[in-house]
Amino acid sequence: MVHDILLSTLRLSVPILFAAFGGMLSERSGVANIALEAVLLFAAFAAAAATSLTGNLWLGSCCGLLAAALISAVFAASCVWGRGDQIVIGTAFNLLAVGVIPVVCKALFNVTGSTPALSKELTFHESEIFFLLALIMLGACIYLFSRPRPVHPRCTFGRLH
Repeated sequence: MVHDILLSTLRLSVPILFAAFGGMLSERSGVANIALEAVLLFAAFAAAAATSLTGNLWLGSCCGLLAAALISAVFAASCVWGRGDQIVIGTAFNLLAVGVIPVVCKALFNVTGSTPALSKELTFHESEIFFLLALIMLGACIYLFSRPRPVHPRCTFGRLH
């Protein structure tokens, strides 16, 4: 019983770990990304929708990754190049995801959830590989954050004069 709860906790924490790593990296770059929930929701919807439509689990996973990258790029572009307020834009992305995804899911799959239902064959059963990837990402983040930041010679941001 306790063993099953522990394994379930580890399995369900992996997507949140990847979102946390993304949040850490964007925060380190100077962008307060509170749109992480929107990124997770859009990626989950894209992955489930593509898997449901094509019947290919790996293609669906790639579509989820692409959706996460696209949403993150649009968020970054609107904050950095569009000079928008990061908190307002992040809140807007979260509200957009919560509102748009169920409508699209209802229109495409006639289901009232956030993702279409998938058969057991079209889901991952071995989540250890994702947990291993999360541990590798943790090691990479520890390595990146333990090293001093490189400073460009012409950059004066962060230096005390």
